[in-house]
Amino acid sequence: MSVFRLIFVLSLFLSAHWCRGQFYQFQAYGLEVGLTDPFIYSITQDARGYLVVGTGEGLGVFDGVSFEMKYTQDGLAEDFVSKLYKSKTGIVWIGHKEGGLSFIHGNEISPYDLDFEVNSLITGIAEDEEGVVWFSSQQGGVFQIDIKSGIQRMFFDQFDGKNVNDLLISEDNELFVATSNGVEHYYLSDSQDELFFSDRYLDQQNIQSLQSLGRVGIAIGTNQSGVYLLGKGDNEPVRLDLPDEILIKDLCTDDENNLYLSTFNMGIYKLGQNGMVHYSEENGLGTSNIQTTFIDREGTMWVGAYGSGVYKHSREVFTYYLMSSEIPVQDILVDVNEMYIATKNKIIKVEDDNFSNLDTIVVENVSNITCLYADQKNQLWIGTSNNGLFVCDRSSKQVRKWSLTSDYLASTINDISGYGNQIWVGTYNGLYEIGEFNALNHYDISSGLSHNRVNCLYFDDDEKALYIGTESAELSILKNGHLTNRRYSENYSLLNIFHIDKLSDGGIYLASQGDGVFRFLNDQFEQFSTNEGLASNFCYGIIEDSRKMLWVTHNGYLSRIDIETSDIRVFESEDGANKAYLKSALAKRGNDIWYGSQEGLLKYNGNNDFINLVTPVIGVEEITVNGEPIDIVEELSLVAGRYDFSVLLRGLSLKHPKDVQFSYILENYDNEWSDISPIPEIKFNKLTDGEYVLKVKAYNDDLQGSEELEVLRIVIAMPYWKRWWFWVACFLLLVVSIYWYVKYRERRYKIRQDELEKELAIRSKEVLEQKEKLEITNKDITDSINYAKRIQDAVLPDDNDFKYFFPKSFVSYRPRDIVSGDFYWINKRGDEIMLVCGDCTGHGVPGAFLSIIGQQLLREIFDIKNITDPNEIITQLDKSFGYMMNQEQEDLETKDGMDVVVCSFNFREGRLRWASAVRPLILYRDGERSFYRGNRRSVGGEHSDKSYDLHELEIKQGDVIYLFSDGYPDQFGGPEKKKLKITGLFDILEEVNGLAIEEQEKLINSKLVEWQAHYPQTDDILFMAIEV
Repeated sequence: MSVFRLIFVLSLFLSAHWCRGQFYQFQAYGLEVGLTDPFIYSITQDARGYLVVGTGEGLGVFDGVSFEMKYTQDGLAEDFVSKLYKSKTGIVWIGHKEGGLSFIHGNEISPYDLDFEVNSLITGIAEDEEGVVWFSSQQGGVFQIDIKSGIQRMFFDQFDGKNVNDLLISEDNELFVATSNGVEHYYLSDSQDELFFSDRYLDQQNIQSLQSLGRVGIAIGTNQSGVYLLGKGDNEPVRLDLPDEILIKDLCTDDENNLYLSTFNMGIYKLGQNGMVHYSEENGLGTSNIQTTFIDREGTMWVGAYGSGVYKHSREVFTYYLMSSEIPVQDILVDVNEMYIATKNKIIKVEDDNFSNLDTIVVENVSNITCLYADQKNQLWIGTSNNGLFVCDRSSKQVRKWSLTSDYLASTINDISGYGNQIWVGTYNGLYEIGEFNALNHYDISSGLSHNRVNCLYFDDDEKALYIGTESAELSILKNGHLTNRRYSENYSLLNIFHIDKLSDGGIYLASQGDGVFRFLNDQFEQFSTNEGLASNFCYGIIEDSRKMLWVTHNGYLSRIDIETSDIRVFESEDGANKAYLKSALAKRGNDIWYGSQEGLLKYNGNNDFINLVTPVIGVEEITVNGEPIDIVEELSLVAGRYDFSVLLRGLSLKHPKDVQFSYILENYDNEWSDISPIPEIKFNKLTDGEYVLKVKAYNDDLQGSEELEVLRIVIAMPYWKRWWFWVACFLLLVVSIYWYVKYRERRYKIRQDELEKELAIRSKEVLEQKEKLEITNKDITDSINYAKRIQDAVLPDDNDFKYFFPKSFVSYRPRDIVSGDFYWINKRGDEIMLVCGDCTGHGVPGAFLSIIGQQLLREIFDIKNITDPNEIITQLDKSFGYMMNQEQEDLETKDGMDVVVCSFNFREGRLRWASAVRPLILYRDGERSFYRGNRRSVGGEHSDKSYDLHELEIKQGDVIYLFSDGYPDQFGGPEKKKLKITGLFDILEEVNGLAIEEQEKLINSKLVEWQAHYPQTDDILFMAIEV
């Protein structure tokens, strides 16, 4: 028996053991992603990594996310694509319905002109060892194209009267042709211009497809008789034992020599040394009518269906069992070769993972089983919701109720654990411990438990401690009958723990609802959340696999945490893991993990989950220079200048197209490679003269990086002013210019010197005379202003008087021009202390005059007219000031006036009454700022009837009141020469708030000096602070 026959027999033997009840994940692609025709005839992958799909209405180019359809206007010879083939040189050959040919080379699609007419469906394409491409047409025989020489040859007579459905060039460079009358075997002549008939197999059979199996032989697919295998050196093909009604449409193989049978009525069969797998509508494939199957460079299977588009199936990392919305898996218990699966009201027993022969344990009168536990006595403990605790003898399958307590809350059991003869039961009413001889202990809040609602339990064999997960701020630990609690963090007032497990690193891991995963190690808690990459902070269960990876279940996702590196990967719909997982329903056996969901079981096949070593194919989608797109080239030469570049990359990995990432370096610009990033666009700004080389690496979902690829070379010419001859010319010109300029200056200097000496004598005398006059005048004016300052200082309140009335206070008084238009005034009557802060129009001498007038009027109003209400004082001040300044007479009307705030302090009653014309008041109490505005009407100015509002504030010890003129916030300064403004003043007050009043005075004055810097003082400044 040949090796081929031995493999074939072994495959059939193993196929008897293929797993029934298993479901597979297929992703469907159709109109929603741009595939306009659901009838698929052929699939291949081009040199750029794109999936190329032939349909009856155009060619689909797929990047893993969406299709871009190509038609005759894009370069196709015909819209109907019947066959696709990628040659060894990367050219994709396209066969059409009416015999036309097209090809894809790089990004271009072009028709190929034949020297003869075919006018028949292209059914097969192959390439021999010389690079000659062979084509079969349904009613036009076989023809070839020698790409190197351009020679085309037609072979028609050999196939006259027969339909040709496919052709194959074997490993020995021999031609096999599938016809409506069997398989014909030919030898090729050395010159390729003749065919020598060798043999015919399966005479009278309608052969649909041929597939090479390497050195061992070929596979033959028929229309009505299934599949035959023809071993090398065998005289007769051997028929595979498949259903009689199977209709073969296409055959293909993968890198592991598995054979895929595409059928028109029974889905897909996968045959290999590990057995047989049947993909059908019953186990996940969307249709049974399959036209073609293709395995891409990453091992992903692509299925072309007849009428329902394209399907994608990745390696079986995840598979499904018991798929039904009526079988939610509540808990899973794995014990040696047995697995117990808890559903709502029954337990399914599976032996040796054989789902074709299931055993059932029914728990009577129970609507919701919650958890399972197997003890050392061969008993199965069963927890339920609202129905209490049950025990099942695993040998007899007899179930009896265990009377735990009569408490209703304790009838809902969330988890069960045990060690030796001890069983612990977590309920809505605390923890119950069943000891030897059925002794019962109860732990609740009164016993030290963190919360009565116990969600989950985990017994640590090493520490002989039971970890108890509740909805609280602490993790409870039971050891030697004593409860202790560990607080998660001061930042968490409540955590809802759903599952607990211990991992190989010695840490206790906790899955929480809403706060992610916590690791308890060395008496410290560490959190993993969406900030670190988790799919969701709502976690149901956790389990460690054989590679020290922590799996976390969510609603619709799985997260996998690498314990050593803390890297996290999320598995979702593209991986076949998009299920609603149930709380803590998970278990493991060997390298496999079982997950319970709302729709049955999900199995993680650890042996099938290996690192994807196939890296993405890198390409360039677009290049822009200074915002303008240009043709995609490998080298770009530009004239001298400054350029902004943008390069849009393409990294194709059809297995996980959205997880491709990039790293790049622009040599002669960057010092090191960029960080890995999913952003495909690279930007470089202001590149000047030089030669730059852009190199790129692409990384797949397993962070396997490609070899660095040079995608663009940029050469920018050197500007003329950097060239040597330019600088030599500049130097010579400079020398000549300097010499000429020096000589010219010498002549001009001599002439001008004589003129200046004459003028200097005249002007010097005039300047000296004017200087003497100005000095005398300036001295007189300055003496007068200084005398006016002494008068103004005498009128202002004495510092001792101010400190007497306000012990904790300060006044910062800074005239701009010796005398000031700002003033303050103080007086007292009874318990009322009157304080006025005024800002008159102008500054210097005019402002000083107005300030003295204002103070005199205040004395008359307060002392003579006995007006004490702040608002009335301002009203009377406005009238008196207008009368004094003749502002009632239109011909003498002036705009002069003042802004003023009047405060009446009563410290005994803790009250402050105040009124204001424009000026604000700021109050700080217990570190909080209050800002009060006055009426928006100044004293004086335009004459009209005015009134001012009276405000009253409660004041208490420690309050600080600030009054000030507009000179402080209006001071220009800072780095941008802007006004300080009221917001800047707020910032200063926030900084000094809480300091002693003396420290505040120093800091407020120093901040103003710092802000003003070298800028002149803008206005007169008055700033007062009173601490109650």
